Amino acid sequence: PKTWAHNCGGSIVSSSYVITAAHCLDGIEASRLSIVSGTNDLRNDGAKGSRRLVASYKIHPEYKELDKCDIGIMRTQEPFVFDASTQPIRYSDTQVGGGESCTLTGWGYTMPIRIGRTPQDLQQAELKTITNEECRSKGFPVNPTEICTFTRVGQGACGGDSGGPLVWNGELIGVVSYGTRFCGIGSPDVFTRVSEFKAWLDENQV
Repeated sequence: PKTWAHNCGGSIVSSSYVITAAHCLDGIEASRLSIVSGTNDLRNDGAKGSRRLVASYKIHPEYKELDKCDIGIMRTQEPFVFDASTQPIRYSDTQVGGGESCTLTGWGYTMPIRIGRTPQDLQQAELKTITNEECRSKGFPVNPTEICTFTRVGQGACGGDSGGPLVWNGELIGVVSYGTRFCGIGSPDVFTRVSEFKAWLDENQV
């Protein structure tokens, strides 16, 4: 029987569409992708949730790895059924600045280096945004289509969190894009700034 492996996170934004990072999709056939929703537990192939196969996806046409436009959108073969455990999130059109509290969730590695397996239970971290100027001063050449967070050592994104949501005031503001080779060492994490791509996302949900 076919089994699935965790690759990336994503955010359900409507009954048939999920936002993720372009680098999570690049070069992968849609038939090899599926989405689990409605559970925080990935044990037994996420059996406690429901799985949707991916019919197709689009990557932003200006995507360049580790540089810009790291965003994509997937369309599911069957629509999600919204209930107490599965709901869409609104993607923000607000240009969020520095010093804002936000939440990152994902099934990424919990160790500084990517050893062992990713966790079976969904992880959550409370982070703060920093300005792009501050992010650049810490060695990350970010552009206006990106947003950074920087929090204490031991917190932040890691491998397996890619594509997942950065949430502010209940809205999706960021998609996990990249960070340093080692996780949680006190360096910024870089996210695709969703508000910069609202028009493209709107156009590609038809």
